Amino acid sequence: MADLPTRQIQIIRHIETHYGKGWFINHMVLTHADNDHATGLVSVLKHFSVKNLWMNRPWLYAAEVLHHFHGSYELSGLVEEIRERHGYLVELERLAAQQRDNGA
Repeated sequence: MADLPTRQIQIIRHIETHYGKGWFINHMVLTHADNDHATGLVSVLKHFSVKNLWMNRPWLYAAEVLHHFHGSYELSGLVEEIRERHGYLVELERLAAQQRDNGA
């Protein structure tokens, strides 16, 4: 945990201080994908077992907004661009799937 930014350590310590160690988080909600909110949750998800992660994955809606890009993208290119710009969301999705698959 020593290699984490101070704010992320504070969040983990706060949870452990007030709720104890060895507990799980039933529902983690990411209300919006601002970098300063979402990146902190990566460490929390790595540290705790999280049963349900609620977040927007904007690449899932690429087909619905593709026409707004006036031919600048094909669908696969837009999905790739969105995922590259939101790597922290991709990482949260990956960690949540890993926990789900491991029965955490």
